[in-house]
Parts: sequence; C-alpha cells; structure tokens
Amino acid sequence: MPDEKISEKTLAMARRVEELLQECQRVLGGQGGTMEGAVIARLLSLWLAGHPKPDWEQALTDFIDMVREMVLESEKEILQRAQPAGRA
Repeated sequence: MPDEKISEKTLAMARRVEELLQECQRVLGGQGGTMEGAVIARLLSLWLAGHPKPDWEQALTDFIDMVREMVLESEKEILQRAQPAGRA
C-alpha cells in the first residue's frame, strides 16, 4: 500500500484553498446561480488563458476531471449545512 502521508506544503495549500473558498462564498452568496456561474466561468477563462494555447484542451480536461472528483463531497457539505441543527 502506498504511503498516504500528506506533506506540510500540501496541507498548507489545502488550508489556503479553504480560506479563499470561504471568502468567495461570502462575496458570491446570494448572487444567484447565474451570477455565480458567470464569475466562475470568467475565472476559469483567465486561468486557462495563462496556459500555452496548445495546452488549453488538456488543461480544461484535467480541470473538469478534478471538479468531477470533488462534486460528490461538495454535495454532502451543502446537504449537511441545509439540515436543521440536531439532525444528521
């Protein structure tokens, strides 16, 4: 079985990602799905444009794969927040 230790650098990055995510949620909260999607699409286009043009398709494919890996856990988080206190 491979060693599953996570480096301090990776943990620090994960913590920073969560901090930035919380900031984004505060800014985008209540804006509605269309506005949230438009902001995410704009950010993605800026990120993709930072890659060499021949690499755009692979970078986008890798990104979508990463999103697919995260979406079920994200759904659990959303459903958990939506439950009244005291229910699990």
